[in-house]
Amino acid sequence: TVLGITEISLTWKSFLAAAAFQHTTRVLISAATRGVADYLRGLMENVIIGRLIPAGTGFSGGPKAALIRSIQERTKDSRDATFPPTK
Repeated sequence: TVLGITEISLTWKSFLAAAAFQHTTRVLISAATRGVADYLRGLMENVIIGRLIPAGTGFSGGPKAALIRSIQERTKDSRDATFPPTK
């Protein structure tokens, strides 16, 4: 089967990556109603939410991975305090 570029983007496993490409509202509503989880394994979805990409220094098997995780853990509380949960 040959799909156009629009249809290919909608077949990605990551709904965030698909939503960033085209049909944002449709993709996000569909994912929300189906209760889909995005495991953030690709570059695009990690960039969208502001996390280190899983490559280079963000690669979990890399030499700086432990250092990066410790920094993320230390700063996690301060990020949560900035955006308190809604009631």
